Amino acid sequence: MLADTTRHIAKIRKKSKEYIRTSLDKSKSSKLEIALINIDLFLATVAIVVNLGVSIPEIFFEFMSSTFSILIGLFITALIFSFEKFYKTEIVNPVNASATDRLKDTISYNFTKRFIFLTGYVILITIMALALLLMSVLFPEMNELHIDNTIVNIQKHIWLNLWTSVCIFFYRLILFYCILKIAFYTIYLVSSMVHYMSSRIL
Repeated sequence: MLADTTRHIAKIRKKSKEYIRTSLDKSKSSKLEIALINIDLFLATVAIVVNLGVSIPEIFFEFMSSTFSILIGLFITALIFSFEKFYKTEIVNPVNASATDRLKDTISYNFTKRFIFLTGYVILITIMALALLLMSVLFPEMNELHIDNTIVNIQKHIWLNLWTSVCIFFYRLILFYCILKIAFYTIYLVSSMVHYMSSRIL
């Protein structure tokens, strides 16, 4: 079971990376463009973490936990109904189908695969972020950096406080990177969905 779960997660991640680079018309973004997006997300994360201050308000964790729980529910619902709603082949007889019908059917098929894998990937990242938020509830001391403590007790507790501060810094870095990535993928999914649905209407 664990091996299957690991394999499925790896496939979802691989396919999502592939689909984020490929548009519905099969044109691909360059690796440099994708790398720049990831760098921008990382730099934004660092900027946020550096400017957070010593502690994070408890209401932030409550708000994000509620938001992520709602998002997971919405994404799972969208995942369940995506195949039925988005992919309905209009070709009754493939042999006599026109080129336009074949093209529409192919686009529907490609969009369904894209939506399923990207939505699954967002769900996985959201669950990971929710688990990180749970850690702050189980270990409240993770909400505060011990910067002042390190300076005051520099001779007595320097290594312990320094190690704690570094761990909390990286914890915040991973948490806010996940939050920004969830926001980015959600915006991408919504915009792709609107583009696809408008093309079907027109």
